[in-house]
Amino acid sequence: DRDALRCEIFPRPWDRYRDEPVYGDGITVTAKTEDEKVIVRNDRLEFLDVGPEFATNTWGRGTPRWINVVTFSDFSEDPESVGALPERLDDWNSVVQSAGFERSWGSREGVVLTCIHSSWRHHWQTPTSLRVFDAWMREQGFTMSISSAGRSAREILRRLGRYGLWPLTDLELLQALNAMAHGEVEVVTRGTTERRKARSPALPRRSLIALLRRITNNNMDRVDRILEILTGKEIVRIGMRVECSHCEQSNWYSVDDLRRELKCHRCLREYIFPSASPPSEWSYRTIGPFATENFAQGGYSVALALGALGFRLGAEVTWIPSIELARSNEIKLEADFAMFWQYKHIRSGSSRLIFGECKSLNRFEMKDVERMQELGSEFPSSVLVFCTLRSQLDWDEKKRIKRLVKAGRSSRGKTGNPVIVLTGLELLGTGIPNCWGKEAADVLTYARTPRGLDEVAILTQRLHLGST
Repeated sequence: DRDALRCEIFPRPWDRYRDEPVYGDGITVTAKTEDEKVIVRNDRLEFLDVGPEFATNTWGRGTPRWINVVTFSDFSEDPESVGALPERLDDWNSVVQSAGFERSWGSREGVVLTCIHSSWRHHWQTPTSLRVFDAWMREQGFTMSISSAGRSAREILRRLGRYGLWPLTDLELLQALNAMAHGEVEVVTRGTTERRKARSPALPRRSLIALLRRITNNNMDRVDRILEILTGKEIVRIGMRVECSHCEQSNWYSVDDLRRELKCHRCLREYIFPSASPPSEWSYRTIGPFATENFAQGGYSVALALGALGFRLGAEVTWIPSIELARSNEIKLEADFAMFWQYKHIRSGSSRLIFGECKSLNRFEMKDVERMQELGSEFPSSVLVFCTLRSQLDWDEKKRIKRLVKAGRSSRGKTGNPVIVLTGLELLGTGIPNCWGKEAADVLTYARTPRGLDEVAILTQRLHLGST
C-alpha cells in the first residue's frame, strides 16, 4: 500500500514566479468509461458499477478500491429531474435513499461512488431536484421550504414539460389566460352583452380562435396545434353556459358535467337542460394552476425563465421554484426560483448556482433588489437573475439594479455576483442570442451563443440597463 497526496494547487512552469500557486480546475483522470443499463422499478434505480481491468478479485476487503462517477443526462420532460449538481454535496445517500454501505457524494463531474466489489449492484431512489436542494441547503446551514406560488409554477411545468413551453411564449395569450383566471368575461343576459366579473370565468370559443389566429398570422395549422395543446395538457377545458330556469343566472358546465338534470351554482336548485333551445356557443375555462390569479402567481414567468436559461442555452439544470430559506439565527431569504446550472458538453466545468426574482407585469421595487442582494451576500459567486414579461424596464428599475451590479464587482473588476436581466425579449423569444434580433443591433454585436452565464450577464446588462 502507498500513501496518496491530493494537491489542489498547481505550479506555473511557464512563469518565472513558480513559487506562486495557481488555483484552478483539476485534471480529470479516467481509467474506463462505459454506458451501463439502468433498471427503473417503482421509482428506484438499479445499476452495476464499472471496475478497472486490474481489479481481478471480485470481492474487496471492506475498503474502497476505486471510484465510479455517475452522470445524469436529462432527456425527459420531467421538470423535477436532476441535471446539474452542486460543487460538493456530501450527503448524497440521503438524496437517493441508498441502502448500501458504499460512500457517495456529489461533485461537479457527477456523483462520486466508492466501489469495493466488482460488478456490484447499487440500488438508488430516483433523485429529484427537491431532495438535491434540500440536502445541499442543509449542508449550508439552511432549512428550506417551497411556497404556494412555487407549487403553482411546478404544476405548470408538470403539465407542459420543460420542452413544451412554446405555446406560452406570447404575451397576449398569457394575458387572456390571466383574464380568464380573474373572471373578466363576456356574459349574455337577456340579449345584452356585458363584461363583468363572473364566478365561473370562461372565454367563448370564437374569441379564443380569433386570438390564436391573430398571434399566428392566420396560420390555421399552428392554431389547431396550440388549441390541441391547450386542451390536451388541460390548460383549458371546454364547456358551455346554461341559464338556470329558476334564478335566471348563467352557469358554466364542462363537457363532462353536462347532463339532462343540472344543478345551479347560484340558487342550488336543479333544473332541466333546455333541449328545445340549447345554447349554441361553446367556451373554454382555465383549470388547475392556470386558473390561479396574477399570471398563475407568477408561475408563467418562472417557467419561461427555466426555458430561457436551461435547454435554450445548451445547459443541464436542476431547479426548484419559490424557495424560502431560514437559519437558526433567524436569517430568512426568498427567491422565486433557484437552479444549479452547467453546460451539457463540459462536465468537468464548474456548476453555477442561480437565484431568480420574477415579475409578470409588475415593477421591480427596492425590496426585490435588496432581497437578491442578501442572497448574493450569503452565497458568494451565485448568479442573480431578474425576470419580467415586460419588454423593457423603467428608469427607476434600471437604477436600482445597476447599484446591485456595481456592488457585486470586486476591486479587481471581476464580478462577485453576476447579474442577468431577462425581459419579454428573452422569455418570450426564440432563445439567446436569436431573440435579440435587429432591434438590439445598435447595442449588441453578437452572433454566437454566449459561452457561460458571465457573458449572458454582461450582454443583458448592456441591452436592458445601458451598462458598459
